[in-house]
Amino acid sequence: MRAVSLCAAVVLLASTLIAAAQQPSRPRPPAPPAPRSTPSAAPAREAAVPFSVGETLTYDVGWSSYLVAGSATSRVVEKRPSRTSSAYYIVAEGRPLPIIARIYALYYKMDSLIDSYTTLSQRTSLYTEEGTRKRSAITTFDRTARRAQFTVQSEPASEFPIPANVQDGLATLYALRSRAFKTGDRISVPVADEGMLYTVTFEVGAP
Repeated sequence: MRAVSLCAAVVLLASTLIAAAQQPSRPRPPAPPAPRSTPSAAPAREAAVPFSVGETLTYDVGWSSYLVAGSATSRVVEKRPSRTSSAYYIVAEGRPLPIIARIYALYYKMDSLIDSYTTLSQRTSLYTEEGTRKRSAITTFDRTARRAQFTVQSEPASEFPIPANVQDGLATLYALRSRAFKTGDRISVPVADEGMLYTVTFEVGAP
């Protein structure tokens, strides 16, 4: 098990990513036309990834190095047919220790379908229990139309435009694992979270 801060667990479970910079995305001027494949064209081979079905990551969640408040797990549950492709189904869950749950009940569950060819998110959902309050939200991605649909409970869905490489928070963490890092790298990822679009920037320090 590895000890991580409470903020890091929230990153994993609530899709609020810790970043060197995070700000709403702004419209970019259209790029000049160039020969390229259509956005809907899938790669011919599945992407090489450093995880496999059955992998489980377990974390201690704490406010400091000395106080463990709960636990978080992230599991690669299965790889299954999805839409016209296939996808890894990944589930992250977080719970407080029983003694803390008696004071205030908390439970978080986030899942993501990550396309096995593009490593881009197809769909994500977040379910939370905070005291007596329960909430569920779903985001689906239309890569061809470059739009995302966000739904909370039984409320009407909202749509918003997305860049081609947008991710959800959980998919971002797994996709980053596929990259080779070197000191000084700066990586920016567009992330859709709770019906909003953000740009999350990661800076790679020294080992």
